[in-house]
Amino acid sequence: MCSLDEKATFKTWTMMETIVGTTGFVVALIISLIFNRIQIPIHPFTTPSAHSTWAE
Repeated sequence: MCSLDEKATFKTWTMMETIVGTTGFVVALIISLIFNRIQIPIHPFTTPSAHSTWAE
């Protein structure tokens, strides 16, 4: 099995968690931008509010 000391374990774990967190944030941001661009209502019976940017 791999023999990492505590310092090496924390270094690799920290780097891995940073990559996972950053990747998750970027994917969520891209999905958010896509849904905001095409403006799909979450509920099919909702109507745009007065402050919406939807075309009337």
